[in-house]
Amino acid sequence: MQAHYLLDASIYIFRAYFAPARETQAANGLPTHAVHGYANFLCDFLRRAAPKHALAAFDESLGSCFRNEIHPGYKRSRALPDAALAFQLQACRELTDLLGIASVASARFEADDLIASAARAARGQGGCAVVVSRDKDLGQVLRGADDRLWDFPAAAPLDRATYRARHGIEPEQVPDLLALCGDPVDDVPGVPGIGVKTAVALLQRHPDV
Repeated sequence: MQAHYLLDASIYIFRAYFAPARETQAANGLPTHAVHGYANFLCDFLRRAAPKHALAAFDESLGSCFRNEIHPGYKRSRALPDAALAFQLQACRELTDLLGIASVASARFEADDLIASAARAARGQGGCAVVVSRDKDLGQVLRGADDRLWDFPAAAPLDRATYRARHGIEPEQVPDLLALCGDPVDDVPGVPGIGVKTAVALLQRHPDV
């Protein structure tokens, strides 16, 4: 079965941006340490995975996502990228294209949404999706028997069974988990008094909210 590798690009760029690094600059004086770290990630990924099909999704919907229409407070604590970060985000997308990896972004849909759509398309073509991300919430994309979530390069890829064993819920129950306990990282409120442990226990007894 042909694997379609779907990269959550922004999460690796931010990881490099906030990691301790040697100071490097472009000719315009802006820093390039995130570009350097992301380039190392991409080159390592290409060497190890040797993908035939790969797509990188970038986040460009902060403040303009359809979720803001549902919940105005969504990601309200996040600040828009400053000039230094915006420059590096654009450079990383250009680098992705130069390395032969197609890239997508949207002002209305997040990288997670684009990855989920691409995963469905891959399964529709008889393939499977390998989601490359450090975000465990993307486990909800694991709908096919051969789909994988890969926290590259930190851990081995997870299939549906290993995701369930590690997190205590089925991959498709992730939205229900977040509905119950909320997501403080994204400023999403949950049900008062329900944390992750209680939410998992409830979802082990009931299939959904």
